[in-house]
Amino acid sequence: MSAVRAIVGLNIACFLAMVCGSSLKSLLIPSSLTLLNWGASSASETIAAGQFWRLATSCFVHAGLLHLAINMFVLRDIGRECETAFGSFRFCIIYFFSAIGGAITSIFINPLLVSAGASGAIFGTFGAMLAIVWRRPANFEKGYLLLHGKIVLALILYSIIFSFIDKNTDNAAHFGGLILGFIAGLCTLPPKENSKPALQLAAPILLLLALSGAYTVAHEILAARPDVLAEIDYRKAVQLLNDKKYGEALPLLDATLAKSPDNANAYCDRARAYLELKDFDKAIADCNIALEKDPKSGKETYAIRAAVFQKKSDYTSAVADLTKLVELMPNDAMAFNNRAWSEEAEGELEQALKDCNESIRLKRDSATTYDTRAVAYILLKRFSDAKQDLAIAIKLKPTDGAFYYHRMIAKKLSGEPFDDDKKMFESNSYTPESWEPK
Repeated sequence: MSAVRAIVGLNIACFLAMVCGSSLKSLLIPSSLTLLNWGASSASETIAAGQFWRLATSCFVHAGLLHLAINMFVLRDIGRECETAFGSFRFCIIYFFSAIGGAITSIFINPLLVSAGASGAIFGTFGAMLAIVWRRPANFEKGYLLLHGKIVLALILYSIIFSFIDKNTDNAAHFGGLILGFIAGLCTLPPKENSKPALQLAAPILLLLALSGAYTVAHEILAARPDVLAEIDYRKAVQLLNDKKYGEALPLLDATLAKSPDNANAYCDRARAYLELKDFDKAIADCNIALEKDPKSGKETYAIRAAVFQKKSDYTSAVADLTKLVELMPNDAMAFNNRAWSEEAEGELEQALKDCNESIRLKRDSATTYDTRAVAYILLKRFSDAKQDLAIAIKLKPTDGAFYYHRMIAKKLSGEPFDDDKKMFESNSYTPESWEPK
């Protein structure tokens, strides 16, 4: 079996193991913690925790099926060319030197980013091919170097453009792998007839020493950096928040902010925990600090602070924050829905209907928005429209007690029997807001 096939097989096996060992969500969008649990690299673990082995394992961990498929498709083609040109042993040296070197470069440039995937190593094989075509042009057809250069340039442009779409794109690993692959290719060129074997044997040792030196420098620079140390606690806290373990997440968020007091995301996440724990004043204080530290955090912070204001029955402030959120995210259906809910509490029913209609236009299968619009219809005494919307909401989500409560009210106010809806409302539980129709 060729080295390329073996590496492709290992990548696929590792991905399947990660999906089976975590959750089906990992098939498309695994969490950062899942990636780290399966060997991804980040300065907090690889450097601060001394887990240097992640530099190698990270190239076998992929952030979803699409990430894996693209990398393996490219590796299959360029890898075969590189293995044919250099031989299996030298190809493996190039591949893993580029992978590890790319991971170290990523740590230097983006120490807080979770680095995963074979991209750095794949860019390294392109770099190695540039090296061998440049140094051994007679072995290749005329124009091969120019063609290969155009491919590499296209990949570089693709990486730069894609980084604007996905902020987690690890261009540091890509470009680091490309440069280091070019160097590794020069160091491991297949020998000519009159070459000295000693020089060929020395190349892998020199490359290994270079990686060791780079890791040592990274350790000296980053191992004690407060923001790097804080990431260990922060990632655990985020996972606990996702698991709805808000009380357990709080101490870790406190520890994160003690080490990294400028982390706006951590303030925002702690505000979310305080919201769920009904400590509303602390939640608002953390939202205010998050916005002060980083105004760009508004997309999440305004949503959290608006939810707090709704819990405190301060609907005017909630509308103000949700208006800011809508301006930042004009395609966020739930932002329009949430603003409509607060507008209903304020008695602004026509505006609430406009926001509900926009929310449904953006997301036609949102059961919550049909329910919100139904409440506006009930307050406007348009009971037939309300029941129609609630029928859609119940069909989309038949276990939500709010929908049955609102249909019960619509039927009650229009003089229809409502016992069945009352039973469903009571069995699914829902606590109406003080302003809702009774």
